[in-house]
Amino acid sequence: FEHLDILFFREGNQNIIKDNIDYKNGKIIFLDPKREKNSRHKNFKKLEEFLEKQVKITKEIAIKLNPKIICVFNALASRIVENSWNLNNISGSPAHWSINNSKGKKIPVILGPMLSNGQMDIYTRKRLEKDIINILKRYK
Repeated sequence: FEHLDILFFREGNQNIIKDNIDYKNGKIIFLDPKREKNSRHKNFKKLEEFLEKQVKITKEIAIKLNPKIICVFNALASRIVENSWNLNNISGSPAHWSINNSKGKKIPVILGPMLSNGQMDIYTRKRLEKDIINILKRYK
């Protein structure tokens, strides 16, 4: 088990990022909260480039680790990964994806919401365990 943060951003409140980002052609763009909804401020360009590089580095690290499966349990991180990692949907489910490692082998990716304090109800846990086992069997 390994842990990687998608963004190496020194901010404890992810709403600062979540409420002000959108995606265009797989790239993170910042919206200007002081202007209309889809207006961009020129000062966000450097921050966008910084965050894009972080997301790219995290993806490269994940691929080099070559895990059996990647699980992303945070709604914001899942949204960023889904929109910027060029994932392939593997089951028609919005939660089941894959990414290719350096040798072209598929690494399954599961996206989901944050696990509150590491806890989840027993039925969600059983369903998640079943999903992971089935996906790992499919991608041996």
